[in-house]
Amino acid sequence: MQYDEFIGEVQHRAQLDSREAALSATRATLETLSERIQPGEAENLGAQLPGEIGRHLEKVDDVDRFDFQEYAF
Repeated sequence: MQYDEFIGEVQHRAQLDSREAALSATRATLETLSERIQPGEAENLGAQLPGEIGRHLEKVDDVDRFDFQEYAF
């Protein structure tokens, strides 16, 4: 999936008014996620995303893991 397609899909699924809002939501989600998963997991996920998006999963020194239930709810 390409960058524009990914952000467009986020905008559509989240019913956001603008691409900027979709980018902001994507950035916030991935940055928070990168603080909660192990660095190797973040690198793996980031490698599967377009480069402009995957960079939001950069390594974080202090990881505070949580399980799926905590993240999803």
